[in-house]
Amino acid sequence: MGERGRVAIPVPDNVRDIRKDITHSEPKPPLRARSKRPTMPRGLTDAQKSLWRRVCDELEPLGILASLDREVLESYVMMFRARGEAWAELRDGGFLVVGQKGGRVKSPAWQVFREAVNVMEVLGRQLALSPAARLRLVVPEELPDDSDLD
Repeated sequence: MGERGRVAIPVPDNVRDIRKDITHSEPKPPLRARSKRPTMPRGLTDAQKSLWRRVCDELEPLGILASLDREVLESYVMMFRARGEAWAELRDGGFLVVGQKGGRVKSPAWQVFREAVNVMEVLGRQLALSPAARLRLVVPEELPDDSDLD
């Protein structure tokens, strides 16, 4: 039986050397750009407000938070609420409920909980809220204090 996976094709030395010379640089914001905390939307619960502030407090010093991130952050805290409400439903009613035919079935709150967690995970990566996402960050470098470019 053959081996699985892609067949490794040898790369010529000259191509390998060229690939080493290519640097993959990402666009960096201007050095003068500063983190700007997005405005908190109205109508959030106390828990959502607390989460909003906590995320902003952590991301602002990194210099990666912008007012453009408002909708992503708002969606994140909305899913936080959905996750909390679904978990409360599961905690109180259990993971199994009585179905239409009288048998025990998986609670619909489990699907809501699972989807909220999945959406929070995706949005959290966009906001650099996971350790892996923070490792991929390109943080703008600060100018030295004695620089004439300021």
